[in-house]
Amino acid sequence: MFCLKDLGFGMRQVPTRDGSTVYRVDTPFKIAQKALLEVYVQMLEGQVRFFDDGLNLHTLLSLGVCFDDESKWRSLQNVFAGTKACLHPSGLIEMYAPRERAEESFARFLLALSQLEFWVANEAFRVKRNKTAYVARAALAFQGVFPKARIEYSPKIQTSRREVVFDLHVDDQYVDVPFVDSVWSHVRKVGGLRIERPETRTMAVINDVADAPRKAAQERDVIGVFVPAMLLSSLEASAMKQTASATVS
Repeated sequence: MFCLKDLGFGMRQVPTRDGSTVYRVDTPFKIAQKALLEVYVQMLEGQVRFFDDGLNLHTLLSLGVCFDDESKWRSLQNVFAGTKACLHPSGLIEMYAPRERAEESFARFLLALSQLEFWVANEAFRVKRNKTAYVARAALAFQGVFPKARIEYSPKIQTSRREVVFDLHVDDQYVDVPFVDSVWSHVRKVGGLRIERPETRTMAVINDVADAPRKAAQERDVIGVFVPAMLLSSLEASAMKQTASATVS
């Protein structure tokens, strides 16, 4: 049997219901610098099973992580997508390996589990952003600036290769309202569309209201070389100014 003690990890056998040989591995690694990673090793015929018995998910729940949003669970699944470790719907994380590759596989399993620390710091508590609400705000602002404009939601343009969908159609202009971290998706979309429909007028109204206003302004300046772009806050300011002028007059 391989011995992790040689690698500096403590191991102690724990009782099991079926009488199988299972060891708990003591590691120095923590989740959110608070709770130790839970790791177990089960010796099977010709192979080794590494698992956490679902306890690391319980740690996440105790830290306040909520999985009511399906996208949060998918985000956690993506942590293990590039590894041989499997996250089950029950919350159990496990990986099987041949006994002759136990040490190497244990290192891989531990590396996969260590990604939980990064996920907690960067993804676990991220609030889902409601793009629909900001698209509606942009439409309302356009209506304020151009009271007679015809506005359509989710307009589609059919090309020979695919259907291209935008957030808004304002008169003859197709508009997207991207978050700061997805502005380049709009640029790629428009670039592909111009191959077949070079006459199509487009615009990006970058959402600097939801997050990162400074970065949004920087992205506006950069992508403005390729496509028309403005900030959502600027559009709303123009709408308020237009409304105020109309009220005074």
